Amino acid sequence: MPRAFLGLPVNPDLAELVHQAQREIPGVRWISPPNLHVTVIFLGSQTTELLAAIARSLHDVPCPRVETTVTGVSVLPSERRPRVLALDLELTRATTHLVDRTRAAVGQHGVEMTTRPFRPHLTVARLKPSTRTHLTTLRDLLQDTLAQPFKCEQLNLYESMTRSTGAEYHVLHAFQLVDA
Repeated sequence: MPRAFLGLPVNPDLAELVHQAQREIPGVRWISPPNLHVTVIFLGSQTTELLAAIARSLHDVPCPRVETTVTGVSVLPSERRPRVLALDLELTRATTHLVDRTRAAVGQHGVEMTTRPFRPHLTVARLKPSTRTHLTTLRDLLQDTLAQPFKCEQLNLYESMTRSTGAEYHVLHAFQLVDA
């Protein structure tokens, strides 16, 4: 069964800024620009039939375009246990509306989803614990991304495929977002 998620692709300008910031730092595995996205809903392992049904439901649900801004750089889950380096995005009304509509469309198929509040962020690197000493450097590298616009006119249903070089994401379905 494919592992899947719904996400927002990153606009090329922001992807290029992230790519320009990437440096060889021990313990840091940067996300390649084609794999950059904002996860809206993680679906986990699902049958292809269920993913097709979710895609049909999402085609019937108009969702708003997303326009937001990069507001900061964070380390998840915490500075003491760094695993992910992320760009934080402003939580706008349109983003909340998109997430609510998407959750409703997916929920009608019985898929269990997290109950945690949505925190829009863009994962830019995976970190090993040894990178704690490099956190200031990593934040400094990403300073040019702050206040950058994040605009998205498409929601994608992705399949996640694990490779020895890291995950690869393939778009199974793309849904055009509409003016709010």
